[in-house]
Amino acid sequence: MAKKTNLKRRSKEYKKDGYYKDYEERRKNAGKNARIKYKNVRRQVKKFVRKNPEYGNRTRFLMVMLVMARYNLSYRGMVEELDWNKMQRRRLGFSHTPSKSCLWWNRNQFPTNLLDELLAFTAGAGASGTLLADSSSYTYNRYEWKETAKGSGWVRSTIKHHVLLTLDGCVVSSAVTDGSRDDSPMLLKLTGTIPAGSGYLLADSKYCCMENCQEALRMGRLPCMRPPKHHTGGGFSAWARMIRWERENPGRFYRKFGMRNLVESGFSSLKNAFRDSIWAVTPRMQVRELALRSIAHNIFH
Repeated sequence: MAKKTNLKRRSKEYKKDGYYKDYEERRKNAGKNARIKYKNVRRQVKKFVRKNPEYGNRTRFLMVMLVMARYNLSYRGMVEELDWNKMQRRRLGFSHTPSKSCLWWNRNQFPTNLLDELLAFTAGAGASGTLLADSSSYTYNRYEWKETAKGSGWVRSTIKHHVLLTLDGCVVSSAVTDGSRDDSPMLLKLTGTIPAGSGYLLADSKYCCMENCQEALRMGRLPCMRPPKHHTGGGFSAWARMIRWERENPGRFYRKFGMRNLVESGFSSLKNAFRDSIWAVTPRMQVRELALRSIAHNIFH
């Protein structure tokens, strides 16, 4: 009887231990819902590789990086996850747990055209319809000295994440620049991998220029950007026609332009699902991290 009492007392002590609580939490997270999320990543990546067999040698690490992006895991956290969850490790195609340097090297070697094509693939049919353009800032672990209205001091460095979104919130194209970069020239870079479609291209006044309006027309979409007040809309260019549309029929123009607010909801869901800061420090890895976050957002959206 004394032995049973000791065992009960010891089991209660074990349950109070922090390692036991962490084990129980991870065991619950490895249930049906977590397996479905892994399956979703594998299914989307394998569909993409079937259509693009030249990227077949990157399948395993692409799935790992998407899981890292989805759960905000560091390299150490992903290694511990693969080492603990042997079943998922085998399903992802690994015979043994890769090291942190192996994961970093493979992420560094991802070509940008692979991520751009996968981003457009996971966006689905919405990529051929109306698109929304905007940018949002992220911080990372570097500090710079800045002069502000409240005084000078060290502040975290920022970058800008430029995106094209569909009406249902999926990211179609992604680009990264310095935090002080202007938004207008980036639209030409974002539309480089976008297929031709129909509908509108909605953006605020920062993107309003002749080149961007002509680019929207080349993509098969009508530009809908808030124009400057001083221009009269003379001529037959896409920019002039958009200005005349705003002058002659402002009600219809601003009803369409009001849909641009959906891009703020898209950024809100991106930052709620992940974070408003990033792990990467170098520009090369920042591009890949935000592109992988966008792809994971499309898959689990």
